[in-house]
Amino acid sequence: MSGGASETSGASRLDLPHLTQRELLSRRAKLERAIARGRTTEAGTALLARIEAELEARRTLRFENAAKNVPPLYRGMRDEDV
Repeated sequence: MSGGASETSGASRLDLPHLTQRELLSRRAKLERAIARGRTTEAGTALLARIEAELEARRTLRFENAAKNVPPLYRGMRDEDV
């Protein structure tokens, strides 16, 4: 999804939101095996690129959400000052 609005909201940033993480990983593995056997098509490699981008977007979103809840190391000091 290209566009400025997709960059701002977290849920709309995902390219394949209807697939679970496990489904994405299994489809990526199937595509990689097909490519290794020489059954490459442009549609297959394009789908593999979309799956990789989706997994990376989900990974980034997961780490951004986890970083929101990290407390400072020392009270009254920022982590950059330590």
